[in-house]
Amino acid sequence: MNDLLRVFVLSLAMVVFPTWAAENSKAISKAETALLGEYLFSLQWISWNEFGKAKISREQDELRMEARQERNGNYVSAEGTVKIMNAREFILKGKIVTRVSHLNEGQPCAREGEFHFRAVGSRKYWRLQEMVNPCTASGKTVDYVDVFF
Repeated sequence: MNDLLRVFVLSLAMVVFPTWAAENSKAISKAETALLGEYLFSLQWISWNEFGKAKISREQDELRMEARQERNGNYVSAEGTVKIMNAREFILKGKIVTRVSHLNEGQPCAREGEFHFRAVGSRKYWRLQEMVNPCTASGKTVDYVDVFF
């Protein structure tokens, strides 16, 4: 590459990259602002009428989610750090625990790792995408863990 072309490419990168970075930062900041707050939280086995609460907050340099729904000894909880993918999707890195009397012999089912929550189409909630309950023998039980916005 000749020197003139090298100078042009470097100059262009110095102009384009900061603009792209600033626009991307604004999009993340807008999505973060929209995500912060309290939400209704549910697992279909517990209740569609009596919701729990999910709270997404900023703590130091990260976003955190703490959520719980409980009824008649059954519960779902979720906690961990949140990574925003876009306004319709986020990743929870942490732990989700469900306890439903008729599943897993009534014992708690704990899952740890990265969990994807996504709002699809016109839905007004983010739904856990890793829906298959790993603690049931059939491997066919689906948990709808939802955070309503």
